[in-house]
Amino acid sequence: MPWIGSAAWDLGWIQCGLWLSAGHAALLLAPTAFAPAYALAFLLFWMSHRAGTILLSFGLREYRALAAAQPGRFYLAPAAWFAFASAVLFAPAWITAEPLERRLLLLLIIRFGYNALHFAGQHYGVLSLYRLRARQDPRSAAKGVDKAFCFAAAGASMLLPFMLDAAARMSAPANALSGVRGAAAAALLTLAAWVAVNERAEGRPSWPKLLYVLTLAAVSAFALLGPHPERTALLIAVQHYVVATGLCTRMVVHSTDGLGRRAWTPATAFAALFAIGLVPVLLGYRSAHIDTVDWLFASWWDNDELGLAFRLSAALVYGLSFAHNAWDAAVFRFRDPAVRAVSVPLLLGPDGPREPALTGGGRLAGPVEALEIARLADGDRDHRLG
Repeated sequence: MPWIGSAAWDLGWIQCGLWLSAGHAALLLAPTAFAPAYALAFLLFWMSHRAGTILLSFGLREYRALAAAQPGRFYLAPAAWFAFASAVLFAPAWITAEPLERRLLLLLIIRFGYNALHFAGQHYGVLSLYRLRARQDPRSAAKGVDKAFCFAAAGASMLLPFMLDAAARMSAPANALSGVRGAAAAALLTLAAWVAVNERAEGRPSWPKLLYVLTLAAVSAFALLGPHPERTALLIAVQHYVVATGLCTRMVVHSTDGLGRRAWTPATAFAALFAIGLVPVLLGYRSAHIDTVDWLFASWWDNDELGLAFRLSAALVYGLSFAHNAWDAAVFRFRDPAVRAVSVPLLLGPDGPREPALTGGGRLAGPVEALEIARLADGDRDHRLG
């Protein structure tokens, strides 16, 4: 079976870029409906994908053993990221005299870079699952091209358009910026074509994988060359949320015991703290009468007059955003054999290649049943899935 789940499930969740792109194109023709539609999408999938990683980490029996065996990744790393964001915002003047606007600019730059890596990791992880489903050679050199394409797509859609916009605001030559956009789009499409050629050359080609690559390439190129790149970045973000929510749901369904009650306490606390932090920020945006799209993407430094309440809310939002990425990296760290042993059976289901679950002490229980999974991450050090 070439699909991660079924054709219908994949088209609804993993391949959501297809139908999201159609909806996005319609919304660009109806600007008044753009903001409400994306507000609904964020409401449905943004928080669900963030809470989903916590539900997996602390709610599934398979992952509780893993978290106990790897406290640094599941507990210390998220806490360290949260502490870092708080320290940047609340560091006293005798440590740094930088104003709030520069501190938030630093966090904003880190957030965009971290999110681009985060999104690229998810893309590469999806391609890896399709590679597993098709039982392709895990030692294939084509994986390097896959990885290069995923990072290029994330950079083209989430970083480069905003960097070029910033350069334009600083009076960079328009012709030079257009040349950079064209060159980047050409490089991205070349990598996509290279992935397609490699896929056709595989003894067991994965057509769902190729469909995902072509959709991602088209959307990322549109982010570079089309109008309103910040709106296309919203499309990429919603795609990420939908894919992550689908994967988390699938893992819960395939868990032996499902979610335990203890999962809902940290997930609810995470959602509540994030919402508490978000409300003052959103109110600050509204009070400034900023355009809706700029409101979603604008930096928060022009709200310095909000004082301590705004700093607290920004610390919660940034800190929990970084913590989410750290949890996600722990849950889907495929280069770790113990993580693969837990995640791959939950993702591919009972009819897919499997690795054994963990014992209570976090050790592998029994022999590895599929050698291709054991070899999967020998060179795959960066891909993540949610």
